[in-house]
Amino acid sequence: MKNRNITTFALGAGLMLAASVQAVTYDFSLASGYTNGVLSGQNGWTGNDGNTVAGEKVAISSNQWQSSYAPDLIDAATDNIYTLSAVFSFDETNPTNGGNDVFSFQFSGGPRIYLSRSGATGYALSMKDTENTPYGWKPFNESVLGLSSNDLTGEACLYTCSLSKGHFTNSWSATFSLSNLTSGVTVETSASAIKTTESFFTNSTIKVGISSSRNEDTTKTTNRVIDDFSVTSSYVALIPLPGPTVVQWGEPGGDTAIVTNNQNFALSLGSYVAGSECNPAIGDSYYSSAVDRTPIFNQVASATANTKRVLEGGSDGDSIESAKNQKEYRMMLAWENFMLDNHTLDYLATSTRRSKSLGDDYSDFRWVIEKGTGDWYASAPVATTGGWELYEENYPDSIDWYAFNPYQDIDSVTFASNATFITMDDIVTVGSFNVFTNSSGGWNSHQTRYFKASATPGPVSTKIVQWGAAGGSTDITTNDVGVSGESSTYVAGTESNPTVGPDYYPNNTDKSPVFNFAGYAAGSVQSLTIDDDWTGDRIQVNRNQTNQQHMVVWENYLDETATTLMGVSIEIQGFNAAFSDGNYRIVIEKSNGDWFASEATALTTAYTDGIIQYTDGMTWYEYTPHAGDNPVIAATPTTIDMENVVSVGYYAEVNGASSAWYGTRMRHFAAYAAPAGASGYEEWATEKGVGGMGENPDNDALDNWGEYIFGGEPLDGDHVGTQPVFDASTGDYVFWTLGAEDGLKARVLTTDSLTTGTWATGAVINVSSGSISGDFLENSETIGTADAKKFIKLIVE
Repeated sequence: MKNRNITTFALGAGLMLAASVQAVTYDFSLASGYTNGVLSGQNGWTGNDGNTVAGEKVAISSNQWQSSYAPDLIDAATDNIYTLSAVFSFDETNPTNGGNDVFSFQFSGGPRIYLSRSGATGYALSMKDTENTPYGWKPFNESVLGLSSNDLTGEACLYTCSLSKGHFTNSWSATFSLSNLTSGVTVETSASAIKTTESFFTNSTIKVGISSSRNEDTTKTTNRVIDDFSVTSSYVALIPLPGPTVVQWGEPGGDTAIVTNNQNFALSLGSYVAGSECNPAIGDSYYSSAVDRTPIFNQVASATANTKRVLEGGSDGDSIESAKNQKEYRMMLAWENFMLDNHTLDYLATSTRRSKSLGDDYSDFRWVIEKGTGDWYASAPVATTGGWELYEENYPDSIDWYAFNPYQDIDSVTFASNATFITMDDIVTVGSFNVFTNSSGGWNSHQTRYFKASATPGPVSTKIVQWGAAGGSTDITTNDVGVSGESSTYVAGTESNPTVGPDYYPNNTDKSPVFNFAGYAAGSVQSLTIDDDWTGDRIQVNRNQTNQQHMVVWENYLDETATTLMGVSIEIQGFNAAFSDGNYRIVIEKSNGDWFASEATALTTAYTDGIIQYTDGMTWYEYTPHAGDNPVIAATPTTIDMENVVSVGYYAEVNGASSAWYGTRMRHFAAYAAPAGASGYEEWATEKGVGGMGENPDNDALDNWGEYIFGGEPLDGDHVGTQPVFDASTGDYVFWTLGAEDGLKARVLTTDSLTTGTWATGAVINVSSGSISGDFLENSETIGTADAKKFIKLIVE
């Protein structure tokens, strides 16, 4: 007798980003409340035929058992992965005859997943959609089931199917696996682009079950039994659909219609020059049909001579080729002309290779992007081979990016050793940077037959402040110019700069000569000058005091509509021998009058590098500017957005010997911003088709604001999103929020009586600082378990 003693399997889905999980296992045993007889009607099951035997298992009768549905429904409104599994066994009555389906899973109104007999000694896993279109056919030998021509008694097996919902009715996918629980042998297969009906796709609940599909006379099987059946559903965030294509050259598998003969580049460069069109001339010989394509590209390579062309590649597809017979060779491709005015990058793809494998060759590429600020970044290297491969990046905002400068000989280009936090907004150029090494020095080439980028509409930054220039500007003044309006108290609207004219910033087009200064130095007014210097004219602040603190801010923007701050750049130093140490911070003012200062950055006697710092990634502290005293900077950080910023500048604190003059010199400050966008709630309300925060169109327990915060549906009274949970074992009150506007605060209130008690308020909780739990933010408040009873109320505002 074969071993059929098995463990009940409650399939738990260990899935990344799981936001909610359901799991239930139906153990068809006497202990679970099943009795001998028809399964339908027992414990909520419905369907046709199917008998429990000896209270231990479900037996499939010799007649066709068309369906039997479990009592628990899948929550398809919340979850998008549905996993069914069953432990079953059966015997054969004829080892070489039989056909059709021995067993199946079924989704009511949707696909069915089968185990079928196939040929004399074979079986197969497969599925069909509602139109009977087959998917994922996977044949295997009957030995996997413990069967053979000499042994017709099967072994217990676990059959599992996971059906995953995509973005559309025709974008479902599935995986199937069958494992022999005795031998451990496993068979697996998968299917994609599965179609379902619109009603199945949009169902809020799904009924699932098991079936025999065909009778035993047809399948030539007997003793078909099911020991248990498990249903698990979960949610995993889908890879976002990419936005519209903004750049595409070629096709993923190769486009043979780009050129009919090899076409040399019109221009070959050794260092990057913005706006260069290096591609062949567009016309009959190159991209004669360029609809929805971007034929214009910029190219830089280690050698401007030798092979630089669009290669007619035959069946492999035409490609951009750059080649030379040298031991290391570099090529950079860049597309600067987008099809659409979309600048929030969300997808990159390329098909690229080195053309030969010469022993110890190595090759890789980096994605490269340029921001609207003029700064360039490259990803970490991605290894390539001598064969065509498709490389995709579905989450460009989640990979590491490294600053670099392409405006030099390409062989001198280096990449920063530390990654820089950047957003994918404001992207104006995309491309790749390819490298191969070749110890033989033989001829080899970089070939790219496909490049694609997609983006959604997003902010494009403009420069709102510029004083000086990167590396220093010498045309601000020709002589040192003093300033008479220094103040130890910040007063909005004060112009602390010298009079704009022949002696100060005579050429100020697209510059910001007007600034506001406040400083305090142990009771003494500091010396503020515009200093003329060959390394760059500068705002110089100095005094012979042991500690100096001052701020310089710009309140007048070059573009007054751009108030969503995106980045700043500063070149500042401490100077003179008496300087010992110091730091600077970026400071901003919001439209409501609140000020904030960034985390401190150390100052030395060398100018800071002036690399763009993206303000959304900075740590911010509440800040009170000079008011006849030193400013006040909070000890703990706070969370803010970068919208509605009306003033921007810097604060510096330096220390030194009191017997000598020392201070700071700043030769370049720039700020970049974009027009303010809609708030998170406004975007959500537009998407859902509802109005104000206080409205309640579905008349449930939550108004629109509550539905937004807790992930509910404002037009579905049965869907109020996540619910807080009180953990009686720990005394923790846990809640989850989906909408988390910057600055969102929550308070947990408690009382012993709803009629006579007063509500005690816990500490204010900064919602956006909660831990990430799938698409939600999780926060908690400890209530305790000492009280006999406690009423709890949550307020989020």
